[in-house]
Amino acid sequence: MAKLYDNYTYYTCPVDSWPVRFNVFQIGCLSNSTNSTIGTTEDVQKEIESFGCKNIGSLLFPVTYHGQFQSYGIYTDLSLTWIASDCKDCDPQPAPQDTGRDLS
Repeated sequence: MAKLYDNYTYYTCPVDSWPVRFNVFQIGCLSNSTNSTIGTTEDVQKEIESFGCKNIGSLLFPVTYHGQFQSYGIYTDLSLTWIASDCKDCDPQPAPQDTGRDLS
C-alpha cells in the first residue's frame, strides 16, 4: 500500500493575532504567552504572514487520506515528540566574563 503525505507548514504568530479564520491548528506545547505556533496544509502563506506570522518550516506527515487532520488538527491522532539538542554550536553559550584587564 502506497503511503500518502500531507505537507504541513508551520508558523509562529503573535498570540493576539494568530489567524483563526484560516484552516489552522494551534500547537499548544510549542506556544507561549506571546507567540502561538500554528500549522496548516493550506497555501495561505501571504495571508498568514500579513498577521505578523513567520514561517518556521515544513514537514511531511504520513496520512491515510489527504486532509485527514484538517478538521480536528493533528492533536486528535498524532503527538509531537522531540529530543533535547546535543549540538554545542546550536545551544546558547554563556556571555564572556569581564576580567577587568585593559587590553588596549
